[in-house]
Amino acid sequence: MRAARVILTGVTILAGLAARPVDAVVARRSLGGMTIETRGMRVVVAAVTPESAAARGGLLPGDVLLVVDDQALVGLDRVAPDEVFRIIDRQRSEFVRLVIGRGASTMGVMFRTRGELPGGPNPPTDGLQVGAVAPPFSARALDGSDVSLAALRGRPVLFDFWASWCPPCRDSVIGLRRIADQYGSRLAIVGIGLDDDPRAFEAFVFNEHLPGHQVHDGGAAGPIGRAYGVPATGIPHVVLVGPDGKVAAIGRMAVDIEAEITRLAGATSADPGGAD
Repeated sequence: MRAARVILTGVTILAGLAARPVDAVVARRSLGGMTIETRGMRVVVAAVTPESAAARGGLLPGDVLLVVDDQALVGLDRVAPDEVFRIIDRQRSEFVRLVIGRGASTMGVMFRTRGELPGGPNPPTDGLQVGAVAPPFSARALDGSDVSLAALRGRPVLFDFWASWCPPCRDSVIGLRRIADQYGSRLAIVGIGLDDDPRAFEAFVFNEHLPGHQVHDGGAAGPIGRAYGVPATGIPHVVLVGPDGKVAAIGRMAVDIEAEITRLAGATSADPGGAD
């Protein structure tokens, strides 16, 4: 078998040129504590170092990369699997944004490959647990209102973490809007946008008609997302906080935890008061 050697940013990749089995490993490299491989027409996470940036970003061995920084690796307009390495090497941002396939579901993940988050090294986190006291916060929403967990105490609060670059987040909007209409003012909805670009955040809110208070958290390193352990869970991600200020349920989409929303917010008939 003949082989060609390609050097990208100090990383040596051996690419076999002769005929290969469909799932043979064609190229391999490390990034942010994970090893990714091209296997046939797929790019797969082969290994993840514990407590690395990739681990804190929620990546697991076996995850299949579907999108890398807006470049699709599947579909009609996909790039070749080997191109993913060049995309990563060309990126200027300290964060890598990925959409990955895990089993039958997809999710968005993001992790920092250079430097540390503001305030010191990235702490490993497993996210919140049901029954824990929800972290306090205060922020200015897109509609100009001041939002804080303390001010919403006494009602269930649904936190919806999303980003405009995450296709599964877009898929979750229909269910979220339906829930907002059904429960109205009995359920407070706070959306937390994790886009780096505030213009992308604003466009997604308006184009998707997102309900409730929508807060721009300033990107993947935003304080609310970090406090709620979102980098370790991926997005979309929802957290339901009960009237007592404790975490009542955690899920990927609002529809996944609707039984608990019903228990805390009451009947599901439409409320003309509208969601808050």
